[in-house]
Amino acid sequence: MAHEDPKLSTNVEMYLETIYALTEEGGSAKTTEIASSWEVSPASATEMVQKLDKMGLVDYKPYHGARLSDDGLAAARGIIRKHRLLERFLHEVVGLEDETRIHDVACEMEHTLAPEVEAWIAKELGYPREGLNGKPIPPAEYYPNGEGSE
Repeated sequence: MAHEDPKLSTNVEMYLETIYALTEEGGSAKTTEIASSWEVSPASATEMVQKLDKMGLVDYKPYHGARLSDDGLAAARGIIRKHRLLERFLHEVVGLEDETRIHDVACEMEHTLAPEVEAWIAKELGYPREGLNGKPIPPAEYYPNGEGSE
């Protein structure tokens, strides 16, 4: 069952972002890893992953972990792109220096960032390819040629 509602809850977005981060190098995200990231019980993480599976956002196999479905991957890339763009913006334009503060503020803002503001930030930053942490910023259709140009 594919996800139909384009507006996901903040909690769902955070779980998708966590699964993306845990699987960025490949493999599956184990519910114990997700639980550890969220500081919740493995049972709570499993319950949420099962919900995401029913929503069509992840493919979950008990004892093997979760991988993002195509819909889940698209949603997670959008969230990660906003987060990494916001971190660069907060550091390079706003002038924040503390990495923890930058991360926390970006995390709060990513869930409400309007698409046109996201596109403006990317343009102002020169369509960067990497976040502050050196990890790739997933490109969007507004990036020249669909890729970063930094």
